[in-house]
Amino acid sequence: MQNFKRILICIDFSDYSEQILANALAIAPNAAQIYLINVINSRDISAVRSASNYFPGENFLDKYIERNKETRQEQLK
Repeated sequence: MQNFKRILICIDFSDYSEQILANALAIAPNAAQIYLINVINSRDISAVRSASNYFPGENFLDKYIERNKETRQEQLK
């Protein structure tokens, strides 16, 4: 088995996410760095941006992104 120095894990918080993380930890040597990544779907961003056009002066997009960041950071913990 190879010694991996870095492992990138894409977490989408689906039912499979925990197993993916467990598998990565099982193959990672003690010195490996593990990076978790999670992204907000661009379709969601587009939908919020479009809805924001109907409410001038409100910054729904920034609030939506910030709320998602906070929620996902808690889920990653």
